[in-house]
Amino acid sequence: MLEHTFDQGFWGVLIVTEPAVATSLDAVAIVDEMHRLATQLLQADLSALSDAQVEYVAAETERVVARVTAAGDQQLVEVETRDLPHKTGRVIRSTSCM
Repeated sequence: MLEHTFDQGFWGVLIVTEPAVATSLDAVAIVDEMHRLATQLLQADLSALSDAQVEYVAAETERVVARVTAAGDQQLVEVETRDLPHKTGRVIRSTSCM
């Protein structure tokens, strides 16, 4: 489990530190882990967090959404490059359909 340190830095800037984590580059395993983590996030008790922690979680969730959207765009390019709709008979219009 990752532990974050929250510190009110100079001029009230929130400083968050976390240990580096080595991850696998297996995309299927990563997506499965993302689903598991999303379920945990949805079930998390935000009422137990400090204001700084809630602010951090909200901001970082938005950041993750943007990054996952970019990854989905890359996947759509790969789908088109491989002509998968023609090969499989399935049409993928956007990452929200995946």
